Amino acid sequence: MVLSEKGSVTVFVSLMLTVILSLILTSLTAARTGAARAVLACAADETLFSLLGHYDRTLLEKYDLFAYDAGYGTDVYRPDALLGSLKEDMSHRTDDIRITAAALSGCTLMTDLSGRILADQAVRAAKDNALGEGLTAVSQLITGYADETAAAEKRAGEAEAAAEAAAAEIEQGQGAAGDNDGGDKAGAPGLPDAADNVEPAEAQRLRESAEAIRTLRQHTVLDFVCPEGAPSEQTCDPESLPGGRTLNRGFGTIDAGSDLTGADASLWFDAYLTDHFGSLTNPEGGDGLQYRLEQILFGKNSDRDNLSAVTTRLLLIREGLNIAAIRTQPALKTAVDSAAAGLAALLAAPYLEPVLLLFLTAGWAYAESLLDIRTLYRGESVPAVKTAENWQVSLDALPRLITDPDSLRKTSSGGLSYHDYLRLLLIACPMDDKISRCADMIEYGMRQSRPAFRLDHCLDAVSVTFTAATADHITLTVTRTDSYRTL
Repeated sequence: MVLSEKGSVTVFVSLMLTVILSLILTSLTAARTGAARAVLACAADETLFSLLGHYDRTLLEKYDLFAYDAGYGTDVYRPDALLGSLKEDMSHRTDDIRITAAALSGCTLMTDLSGRILADQAVRAAKDNALGEGLTAVSQLITGYADETAAAEKRAGEAEAAAEAAAAEIEQGQGAAGDNDGGDKAGAPGLPDAADNVEPAEAQRLRESAEAIRTLRQHTVLDFVCPEGAPSEQTCDPESLPGGRTLNRGFGTIDAGSDLTGADASLWFDAYLTDHFGSLTNPEGGDGLQYRLEQILFGKNSDRDNLSAVTTRLLLIREGLNIAAIRTQPALKTAVDSAAAGLAALLAAPYLEPVLLLFLTAGWAYAESLLDIRTLYRGESVPAVKTAENWQVSLDALPRLITDPDSLRKTSSGGLSYHDYLRLLLIACPMDDKISRCADMIEYGMRQSRPAFRLDHCLDAVSVTFTAATADHITLTVTRTDSYRTL
């Protein structure tokens, strides 16, 4: 091609170079912007990781939970201080990029979702620490025990009602017998005086056994079964705990956590509770509530009230199991049948024998149950199902249960301990109640050394948006999210 004008090649090349140079400069700017964005993203990741690295060490040491205290040791939730800290840390990591703003785009507190965030961490901690080793293998066995104890409680309730009715009927029978002294018996005309067939020593023994049952039912159960120095008289103020006040809440929930509705999750959570909270046989020590596992079960305001509630439940369970043992073990059944017949003869009222049988069966099971609980509260085990060999209180020894109960106790190598019974009671406790009271006791425990601590100030996850300006006056935005449960 022949160019008609001089300099046209120069103009053409200049134009081409301008386009090429623009392309190169644009590419360089894009590369610089991309590099700045990468630096900003890396700095944001490091900043969040550093933030989560400042977890509350006391909370971790005592309860195996990771959380960042956004109250900074005060009783005031301070997200502004959190953002200021994040922005300052971010600025130190981006020398050539100026951080212009930082904003929380979401955060999750330990008490969010009715405490499910805390419970999710607790379940993970139990698994990580192998607290529930073999838990899956024995879950069916534990559930079977739970079903058995529920049935025992029902039997005991029915027996208690029957025993009260029997006692009232016996009183009426004795009154009728007294009214008819010196004449024919109104309820049983023509019957011989059955009391004449009972030996004096046997009559005295039966009277003492019946009187012992009456006396035992009038005793204060808690004081009878507790070891020396128990129960604790410590109390707490429920209004100051998470379950009794309005809580701070996160927003833009980052991670709802795993499903906690299954039996598996409940058993893992129970394993966490039994390992991290004190009870009667393993009290907390120091100031404050000593029986915090019992508090999680029943939510009362004092150690005494919580232990009393546990005692009532254990008494029903053990009484139901012991009634079943009396009716199924031949030696025990023969003894109570003979005693009922003898007492009916002593009262000269054979028609009361079925009522007396109910009274003696329930009373004997009740006496054995008191000694069982006394044994449990001293850290020993009690067989779940009794036989004649490991039965502790004979009918003849009922009066001794009042004066010298420990002389009747038998040591058993197997069976269930107090802690095992608490696990069974935890299975029957609703999951929501356990989670709520667990949060209460964690905050309560932390406040023994840090009175301003509040669990609803503790972050589990955080999402932050950073805005920055490069040296080329380009505005960049990056959002990063991190959580203790995803580390």
